[in-house]
Amino acid sequence: MQNHSPFFKAVSLIISFAILVQCISPMRLLAITGPSAPEFSSFEPVSTTNMINEFTGDFSYNLPVLSIPGPDGAGYSLSLSYHSGTSPDEDASWVGYGWTLNPGAINRSKNGFHDDIKGANIVSTNKIPTNWTMGIGMNAGINIEGYSFSASLGETMLLQYNNNKGLSYIAVPNIGVGLGYGMISLNMALQDGG
Repeated sequence: MQNHSPFFKAVSLIISFAILVQCISPMRLLAITGPSAPEFSSFEPVSTTNMINEFTGDFSYNLPVLSIPGPDGAGYSLSLSYHSGTSPDEDASWVGYGWTLNPGAINRSKNGFHDDIKGANIVSTNKIPTNWTMGIGMNAGINIEGYSFSASLGETMLLQYNNNKGLSYIAVPNIGVGLGYGMISLNMALQDGG
């Protein structure tokens, strides 16, 4: 004889609801304190040749599973790797405890624009504030001339205002020599070592 009491109906509804929630979203209950994915914590490149970690003494081994051919003789290898340095609080991956299937990843890097833009319009904005400078200067010094030869010693003083940097005063010493004949002259000046 079947028992259809309200207690058994309530318990069966609660159990059915819990099973339904676990089928739809199984990791929701582990989201707060759940384990990390063992596939990512023990990822190892296919080309690893060291079987013993000299620092910890852990054993690791790679088994090549298959090689996927690529263009121009290039290919991609999948490998199954084992790491003995696991701790009891780690979960087993989908290929076994301590084992990891390394499918690798496809990475995309770009320099400048993407290669697949193919003539799309690109809008570039530059948000640099306006920069202007206003100044007044004066050059004072001694200039000696005689027989197509000239020499000068002086200083250039400049008072300027920049809207980003403010008010500034610049004094630049200069020295120069010149050689001229008629309407042609050759001068050389040295200002502040430049």
